[in-house]
Amino acid sequence: MNIKLIPSPSPGSEPVSVDEARAQVNYGATDQDAYLGGLISAARCLAEIYNGRLLTLEQWDLALDHWPGHAPYGHG
Repeated sequence: MNIKLIPSPSPGSEPVSVDEARAQVNYGATDQDAYLGGLISAARCLAEIYNGRLLTLEQWDLALDHWPGHAPYGHG
């Protein structure tokens, strides 16, 4: 049995986009987008630590040697 985490195709994807955050605070200028992106990442990290859960999706690859509950051929 082998299991591995597949890297996200878009690293840094957050549950809330910078555009959504800018609209929520009613701020039209884009000069603070990097700062807002940092705040979003920090808030997500703190929420994940506090809750002990991930807020973003992860994809895992699981390879089984044989179907669970069935012995491979030649073994019982």
